[in-house]
Amino acid sequence: MSKKTVRWSGSNECIPISPIYSPASSSSSSSPSPPQSDSIVSERLRFKANSVPDFVYDLLYDPTEGHMTGIRLDKELLDQPATKLSIPELRVECSRVPYIMPVRESRAGEGVSVRDLFEQLHRSLQKSITPEFWKQASLEVEKGLSQACKRRCDKLLERNIALAVEAESAGPRRIDFIEGFTIFAGLDDLGYEEKKSKDPDEIPAYKLRLHVRQG
Repeated sequence: MSKKTVRWSGSNECIPISPIYSPASSSSSSSPSPPQSDSIVSERLRFKANSVPDFVYDLLYDPTEGHMTGIRLDKELLDQPATKLSIPELRVECSRVPYIMPVRESRAGEGVSVRDLFEQLHRSLQKSITPEFWKQASLEVEKGLSQACKRRCDKLLERNIALAVEAESAGPRRIDFIEGFTIFAGLDDLGYEEKKSKDPDEIPAYKLRLHVRQG
């Protein structure tokens, strides 16, 4: 399957890429490069191979709806910047998900916050799988996604019956590509996107890789 061209979308819609897409770590020479010795990801969000974050966030749940699920994140964490540099647009990739997930700052000029990141990742993963994907999917893939959806609904049922019923009626969603690996495990750097214009003040979107672990 050939890799599709990926371009920035003005919405928070996931952008389809090839299911066998392997993110490149190099960045364009026309865009600023991240520090070689240090990640620009916030220390609390940065992926570390030998440890886990000092908090637990399950991407299955909306971080703003703790009253519905009993899962709450500290407001101090949510209000923190997601990156050490103020970046208005992030593009998050995950090797298990055949879509790129755009994340934008909610307050102009303040950069993407942890709240922006988690809310928009959650919403992106709750979107429908595109008809184009289903047309190309094998019966084995369809079966796997259906089974993942069933396990997800069973997990939701443990916390909120209404959410579980709604999820079951909606069918497979993009989060089912990660098959239960829904716990946020960190982010690492992939570098800046190419600039879209010659404007010296333009800040290109920054690419990050999402790591998840089994929940």
